[in-house]
Amino acid sequence: MKVRLSHLAPLLLLLFAAIFTSCEMDPQLAKDKLAELGVENTEDNFLSRVRTGDLPLVRLFLAAGMDANVSDNGRTALMMAAARGHTPVVETLIVGGAEVDRRGVSGLTALMTAAMFGHTETVQVLTFRGADVNAKNEYDRTALMIAAIEGHTDTVDALIWRGADYNAKDKVGMTASIWAALEGRTDTVRSLIDQGVDMNAKDENGRTALIFAAWRGHIETVQVLLRNGADVSAKDGQYGGTALLWAAVGDHPEIVEILKDRVALK
Repeated sequence: MKVRLSHLAPLLLLLFAAIFTSCEMDPQLAKDKLAELGVENTEDNFLSRVRTGDLPLVRLFLAAGMDANVSDNGRTALMMAAARGHTPVVETLIVGGAEVDRRGVSGLTALMTAAMFGHTETVQVLTFRGADVNAKNEYDRTALMIAAIEGHTDTVDALIWRGADYNAKDKVGMTASIWAALEGRTDTVRSLIDQGVDMNAKDENGRTALIFAAWRGHIETVQVLLRNGADVSAKDGQYGGTALLWAAVGDHPEIVEILKDRVALK
């Protein structure tokens, strides 16, 4: 497993946040300060400041007694901050009582939201603060799968370092590596292979990462998979087609030739 020094950066953020939040402000003083600034102490104003990453005002709201778990249309303050990569705000909200694994629309957590947008530092802080790295949304997709779909390789690495199951499957049997191959996220596929993922895993219809990459015409992804031992003879369970057949179906002649050569060597 790869371990990068950058993965340790959130520890420093946690330390600084602990120092800043250890000096609690009197609630009435915080309310007076908000009034002095001309800011109404309302949930809408609080969420607006969370969205913009206004850390000093977020701290004032929390000190004045604002609930760190307030939400808007099923999206909590923590999810909003995570979606925008406002890492100090994320940390402050958690210290202020935000539930790190609370679910929103489609069963998304703050961690999944941060992973979707590739906010690696935010992902690191959330996992250090106890976010369930293997939680699943309503489609049984994990933060790792979501990051892999989007091709956020650094985020994928950080999640694996924090214990994400890289062979987990969603409701249709797709793994992070299969999703990455389907979307042509070659760097992500390469990184997952380096981490030890089962590159020949199959979805519920027996399709592998190689089959999907060949069908979608992702030639670089196909080459990486082949160089690392992907099974060129694997057949899907629905039509009995190999990657070669699916490349032909997708009308990708270059990949057809590559796969023909590989089949001839077997």
